[in-house]
Amino acid sequence: MFIMISNWQQTKVRDPVEKRMAETFKEAAMSITITTLTDVLGFYIGLMSEFRSVQAFCLYTSTSIIFCYIYNILFFGSVLALNGRREQSNRHWLTCCKLPTQTPKEKPLAYRLCCVGGDYDKETGAEKQQPIAHFFKSYYGPFLTKPWTKVCVMLLYVGYLAGAIYGSLHLEQGINMKDLAADDSYVISYYDDDQKFFSSVSDSTALQFNQS
Repeated sequence: MFIMISNWQQTKVRDPVEKRMAETFKEAAMSITITTLTDVLGFYIGLMSEFRSVQAFCLYTSTSIIFCYIYNILFFGSVLALNGRREQSNRHWLTCCKLPTQTPKEKPLAYRLCCVGGDYDKETGAEKQQPIAHFFKSYYGPFLTKPWTKVCVMLLYVGYLAGAIYGSLHLEQGINMKDLAADDSYVISYYDDDQKFFSSVSDSTALQFNQS
């Protein structure tokens, strides 16, 4: 949703709504589609887990992501088109009343912010750049391209990679099964007794004893 809005703000305000929608989806559809596919694939792989709770979580989450994707490209896209028609006729965002494009000199700042519309960047033809976008474009981007910044980023990545390799080599496999059960479940007492009395024997022997 935020990606679509960001691309919408980069289109030319005076262009027809159809063209602005085409430009928006041309830029945003690819990125949100690839992101959705990778997320859905990652959660569907979780269906291979042996735990039913993990299977249910992965199934519901991946399905929800699919419906969110459909919702964004259909319903949200339609609302964005309606908002484009509102902008085209220069109407207020709340009351939908038509607004003047020029601010009277005697009016205060509050009037200019709430009762005047149609303001945009005359050079680019698009909406005025947002403060966050201006920061990343004018300051953060050039900061990352400096040679000493690149060296620092590479050193940080090497440190992160070394820590990740060290952690992977010392990672203990396994899971405490009682952590998957509710606090008041009989499974908790079973695993407590199993750890207390049968830690030195096989699970099948402990299960037979508990059943008897």
